[in-house]
Amino acid sequence: GVQGKNVYRECFEDQFLDHTRKFYQDESKQYISQNPCSDYLKKAEKRIREEKARVENYLHESTMEKIQELCDEEWISVHYKTLIHMENSGCAW
Repeated sequence: GVQGKNVYRECFEDQFLDHTRKFYQDESKQYISQNPCSDYLKKAEKRIREEKARVENYLHESTMEKIQELCDEEWISVHYKTLIHMENSGCAW
């Protein structure tokens, strides 16, 4: 019930999301510095699909929206200006 969901959130989900965010902050920074835009976006898409599958297979459904927002933030929102201005991005003016 409600108590079980609170335990899940407080004892697992919050820490899981924190560790996942840190992992993707580090990985996305490293990957964007070493790869072209197209490869970076493919990697981002792969990671987002992997996380969604992980939630579907192993975690509570309430985690889905949170993990989607986290992945979008760390892989896309944080780096969008860099991605747009990368050589051969197709977006640079």
